Amino acid sequence: MKRPMGGSAAIRLRRAAAVGALLALLPYARLPAQGSAEETLAGALMQDWAGAHDTAEQVIFDRRGPAFAAPSVRLSTHISPVSLPWLGAHVLYLEEALQDDPQHPRRQVLLRLSLDTQLRPEQVVRVRQYTFREPGLWRGLAYDPHALAALRREDLQTMPGCDLLLARDGGQFSGGTLGRDCVAPPGDPQRYVDFSLLVGEHVYWYRKRQFRFSDDDLAVESVGYDWPPLHQARLFTCGLRWSPPGYAAQGSEGRWLAPAGLADQGLPVTVATPDGHRYEVELLGGTSAYVPSHGLLLMLHAEPPTAPAALAWAPRDARRIEASLDGLFVQCALVAPSSGS
Repeated sequence: MKRPMGGSAAIRLRRAAAVGALLALLPYARLPAQGSAEETLAGALMQDWAGAHDTAEQVIFDRRGPAFAAPSVRLSTHISPVSLPWLGAHVLYLEEALQDDPQHPRRQVLLRLSLDTQLRPEQVVRVRQYTFREPGLWRGLAYDPHALAALRREDLQTMPGCDLLLARDGGQFSGGTLGRDCVAPPGDPQRYVDFSLLVGEHVYWYRKRQFRFSDDDLAVESVGYDWPPLHQARLFTCGLRWSPPGYAAQGSEGRWLAPAGLADQGLPVTVATPDGHRYEVELLGGTSAYVPSHGLLLMLHAEPPTAPAALAWAPRDARRIEASLDGLFVQCALVAPSSGS
């Protein structure tokens, strides 16, 4: 795998010197079970957390206004165990990127898992987060034994105030940061981060909120959750009817546009009307922070994002839903209704 040529000469020399140690540092190697409480609890969290996550992230509040509350983005998050004994016995490497831009990660972090010795010993895992001083040098770290062998503590930086405390609750782990010591990235001293996480088998959910230090007022809130498997999607066909302004007074019924196919997994389509306006049509069936598991939501967004929007709600098992915005009327019907058998 080719890696960026940037970075200090010291890093490149360390990589060359580390080739002989590769066999002892395979990225997926795990330490043998010791039977200790830390091995049991941290090992269980590592097993649940590791894997490839197809994640949707949604900004649900931004104090700067609706123009900054962007629609959900699709993320690809890969979390892998790595062997770094000098850092800890239980270490994960997390790399997160926009799904359509995997070559440019937006987040790279090492996660060191250990038992917390202050809060409920043997029940809480403390997760210390380490970022990279030169992230571009370490992309794909878990899959690059040369880079793994060359990595040193001086290549990392951390903020103890951003530790996550995760407690086991049945078959899952939940928790997050405590207090106001985790400063909001990119180092804005005016805000602090409150981060919550839920991890379990086939479960990966988080909420990130930024508060102002001055008055603890919420500034930004976003959530991330596993994208539902496509085999659970329901397919709808949506009829689109457009009417020019004043059509009611003229007695016109409007003009039918080409129909659109939509799955209820939040994959939008863009519709252009004859007068040059553009609209985004989206169906959400219990897959968003906005929609409970028993709901179906039809959303119409006029472009640009600051323009008006329209919402319609129906029960999750509804076969038909409709909404209108300006002169655009949208009616979606289920393509293959359940037979009930």
